[in-house]
Amino acid sequence: HATSLVVMPQHMYFLNRLMPQLSRIAVVAFNVSPPSVKVAEGAAKAIGGTLLPVSATTPEEIERAFSTMQRERIQAAVVGINAAYFQQRQHIADMALKYRIPVMYGFREHVTAGGLISYGQLLEETWRYVPT
Repeated sequence: HATSLVVMPQHMYFLNRLMPQLSRIAVVAFNVSPPSVKVAEGAAKAIGGTLLPVSATTPEEIERAFSTMQRERIQAAVVGINAAYFQQRQHIADMALKYRIPVMYGFREHVTAGGLISYGQLLEETWRYVPT
């Protein structure tokens, strides 16, 4: 998703500011594509980290993704920005808590569902400009 690619460097930067020793980062994406991995790897490298890209769409895949991140000793993760993850925000926040992995999100609503931190556009601001 284009928005995810635009804010990925900022997400990595803020995670690094919160966790200066951060070196192992995961990106959970609906579709892990070469362009998005390249942007994420560049952002991780810019803060001195390495990247684990993880693809997940269903609740079961999301839980497996968090299990994999824990097994791989991931220190923090960034969740991609898309409608499916927005709808599953409570489940994702629950998995982050269960597996004790700090996660950066693109929408404030993820934080109100129990997530750690978000950075991105405000949905209510976006809808303000939609013609009625």
